Amino acid sequence: MESNELDLVAVRLVRERTYYNDKPLDSPEAVVDFIHKELSAYDREVMCVLNLSTKCDVINMNFVSMGSINAAVISMRELFKASILSNAAAIICCHNHPSGNTCPSKEDIKLTERIALSGKLLGIDLLDHIIIGKEDKPYLSMKEEGIIPPGGIELLKRELDKEHRKRWERSF
Repeated sequence: MESNELDLVAVRLVRERTYYNDKPLDSPEAVVDFIHKELSAYDREVMCVLNLSTKCDVINMNFVSMGSINAAVISMRELFKASILSNAAAIICCHNHPSGNTCPSKEDIKLTERIALSGKLLGIDLLDHIIIGKEDKPYLSMKEEGIIPPGGIELLKRELDKEHRKRWERSF
């Protein structure tokens, strides 16, 4: 008779390097002042997430993806992993456009909607998604531009219903 062994898994947050900031990150401008130098230096798209407490204090920052010159693959699983481990109540997403053009693409807007919906499901609010450009147009805040969806429960239900139907149809 074989014995069934079950591995016990421990999940922990591992801290890496530290970025220093002496100002609160309480506005899109403050976030951009803090992260612009880092993100604008990359020659490819990079996405990071600022994890926030219930008081909107920044707990930590997580680099989620490094892509190509005009795209990055973002998995909701990877995007929210550090947020969950950090007990974040909310997040601010930031990514760069190496071209310097801060105009969001259709993919950027769809991604932002998916992040907001996924966050609602997890209980982690998306406060903003900021696109970092170059010096002449340093950023675009999707919150300020009205692009961040309100994320009501009806919208979430419709999206979940669509996904359920897709899975159901693929199973045959």
